[in-house]
Amino acid sequence: MPSPATVEIQWAGDAMQSTVEVSALTHAATLIGPAISPNPDMFEAVIVSPVPPGADGWNRWHVEGLVPGTAYYWQLLDLPDEGDPQPVGSVAAFATLKAARVPCTVRRAVGSCTCNGHQGEAANPAAFEDVLRWAPDRIMHLGDMGYPTHLTRLTDSHVQSMTHQLQAPGMGELLSRFCLDYIHSDHDTNSGNNLPNYNDPVTEANIRAWQHMVPFRQTDVNTPPHGLWRSEVEGRIRFVKLDYRSIERTDSIGKDPLDPRSSMLGATQLAWLQDELKTAAVAGELAVLMTDSSWNGRCPDPVTPTYSDKMPAYQFERDLISDFAAQLGLDMIIVHGDTHLLLHDEGHEKNGFVVVGGSPFDQRAQGHFQDSYDWVYPPGQPELGGTLAVQQYQRLTWVDDGTAITFTAEARSCTGGEPRTVHTLTRTYTP
Repeated sequence: MPSPATVEIQWAGDAMQSTVEVSALTHAATLIGPAISPNPDMFEAVIVSPVPPGADGWNRWHVEGLVPGTAYYWQLLDLPDEGDPQPVGSVAAFATLKAARVPCTVRRAVGSCTCNGHQGEAANPAAFEDVLRWAPDRIMHLGDMGYPTHLTRLTDSHVQSMTHQLQAPGMGELLSRFCLDYIHSDHDTNSGNNLPNYNDPVTEANIRAWQHMVPFRQTDVNTPPHGLWRSEVEGRIRFVKLDYRSIERTDSIGKDPLDPRSSMLGATQLAWLQDELKTAAVAGELAVLMTDSSWNGRCPDPVTPTYSDKMPAYQFERDLISDFAAQLGLDMIIVHGDTHLLLHDEGHEKNGFVVVGGSPFDQRAQGHFQDSYDWVYPPGQPELGGTLAVQQYQRLTWVDDGTAITFTAEARSCTGGEPRTVHTLTRTYTP
């Protein structure tokens, strides 16, 4: 007897060399679990132990025993009260990371900031469609998946908000084809109010929602967790995914940006980051920091609420991180979202590290600190309240020939016509 269950969302994220995190939103399932196969016809599938669906229909699974650098296919199975497991929904795909510390080519699409009905505007999937055509190894969504204003200390409000954003045009196609990792951001954490101190019940509820539905590895072992950060190594590249929304984060409003009492990361995450950078230096890896909001720029003194969710409001900590990496002799790239412009920089960061801004997937063009980058697109946009709707992202590629790693950032504009590369940044590293 066919299962009456249906699938609304399937999401694979945070794939490592031998593991992947997956989650799904189902309806009317009895016992639900993923089947994983290296074959698109699901031949030789391995079935992960099914579990009853959560009260809201969401479930998460941790899958082990995978092979590095391999394309996998997965489909949900429902185990009804009687009969055999029944396939539910379509077959989706993801790929595991290529082997660590073995030279290879890595391709990742990065972007942030999606509209999906914000201020009554219809979502435009043009950038997502261009990502699909490029077919990268993996997608990094750097935050601001919508701009909810109704988040509360109730976990359900955060689950409902994220569910809504995952149903945006184009998002479902991305989730069915690729591993998509998500970075914790202010606009889906605390009702988009940019408050810099997130030691509050609303953020704690957001973290509970993440643990329930977002497929990611929980690196922080504190109870309750202090933040949502993690890292991985692919080839000779260490990707470090930061959480600028840590509940340890310390208020910067009214302070000098150089005041050491302000912290974007919080003490626990900062110590973890320094350990990651030391490990990368010893291993001869290129470090890539992936963050929510902007890195470059000089913030007004004292800090105002408008600027308080960006790293320039925490200049002391930003310089500390940059100087720490430089003193290790480490090569580092910073990739961020949030600012609604495409950005490339090789000359403004304190120690000369490359900075790439990938945004917005679909929002109005605007952005702070435009004079702190070598290249900005589209130019001349207001800091706030932009009216030009754009769909943009960055194609990032690392080509490692065993001696040097050549990094290329292609800024893609998909607005109003044929998608095109509007600027390219290239730099070669010898780790």
